[in-house]
Amino acid sequence: MPAALRGHPLVGDLMNFKSKLWLSFAFLGTLALTLPGVARADAIVTVGGTTYDITTLSGTFSGNSATLEGTPWWGNATLAESLSNAVGTALGTQLPPNETLGPLFATSLLGSAFDEGSSFDQTLGTSIDTSTIRSQTFLYATGSVVAPATTPEPGTLSLMIAAMLGLGLLVGTKRYRGNHLSTEV
Repeated sequence: MPAALRGHPLVGDLMNFKSKLWLSFAFLGTLALTLPGVARADAIVTVGGTTYDITTLSGTFSGNSATLEGTPWWGNATLAESLSNAVGTALGTQLPPNETLGPLFATSLLGSAFDEGSSFDQTLGTSIDTSTIRSQTFLYATGSVVAPATTPEPGTLSLMIAAMLGLGLLVGTKRYRGNHLSTEV
């Protein structure tokens, strides 16, 4: 910057504006990264003292067998029924003609062409045993056990706000000291 412009009040205001603008963009960018995704469809449910994070996928059993057979309720029809009742239709429903059914919690294979599990039925208000053709597209439940938190962590947003306030105080203190020293001389 040319020496003639260094002391000009408009240059100082412009530099102050640029630093505030930069801090605003940094703050908004960090805030955007900490917000949960809007399109994410999941349900956190607790059954029998264990917490599960349930999501869905739409597809065939044949194309997703590894994922579906890796769920905590695979091989446990009682757990699948309990989870199906807990989730209901909150994560969506099947395509017609099964639009009253929630996601299928697949539990086992039935013969060479079918899979079976539990789906919540809106009409009955409870879970029912459901069988599907492995090559048919269906809305399946997937998920995992949520590990219990050992120690609560402070919220990311709280930490970010504290850091921004600290930065603001640091910058303000340096400016105050700089202005205070220049006026005494």
